[in-house]
Amino acid sequence: FARKSWQIKYFFQYLSENKLNYRQVTKAVVERYLHSLDCSNLVKEQHCVVIGQFFDFIGKKKNNPTKEFVFLRNHKLKLPDVLPQKTIIQRIQSCLALNTEISVRNALIAELAYGSGLRLAELHKLNVDDINTEKRVVHVLGKGNKERVVPLTSSSITVFLEYLQRWRRFSGPFFISKISE
Repeated sequence: FARKSWQIKYFFQYLSENKLNYRQVTKAVVERYLHSLDCSNLVKEQHCVVIGQFFDFIGKKKNNPTKEFVFLRNHKLKLPDVLPQKTIIQRIQSCLALNTEISVRNALIAELAYGSGLRLAELHKLNVDDINTEKRVVHVLGKGNKERVVPLTSSSITVFLEYLQRWRRFSGPFFISKISE
C-alpha cells in the first residue's frame, strides 16, 4: 500500500509541475511521465499499473489512459556471482586461524553475511543485544526500518562467543574497530 501511495503521489506531483489536472491525462501524458522516471522498465510498468488502478477507481475504466501500454523487459535478470561455499568456508577458517581480535571480527562478519544473509547496512546497525544464542536468532533492522528475525548458524554462534570473549563486548554497537598503538 505504501508503494502505491508514493507512486500516485509522484504522478500527481508530475501533473502539478506540468500544470495538468488528472482529468486531462491522456496516454501521451502517462507516456511522458514514465519516460521522465529514471528506473527500469519493470518499475515503470509498476507505476503504470498503479496509475491505471487509480483511473479505474475514479470511474475511467473505459477511457483509462494506461490501457494499451506494453512494456519490454530490459534484459534477463542475472543473479550475482557468488563464491563457492567451500571457498567461503576456507576464507572464514583462515581468518579464524590468524587468531587475532580483528581476524575473529572479520570471520564473524563473514559468518553473519553469508550464513544468515545479513546485508552490509544491517551488520553496521547491529548491537550485541540483537543476537540471541539460546534461540539461535539475530534481530536486525532491515530495509525501511523493518525488523526481521534471522536464524543463526552453529558456526556463527561459535565465532560470536569467541568474538565476545576477545573484545569483552556485552552490550552496545556490535562491530567496532581497534586502532593499534
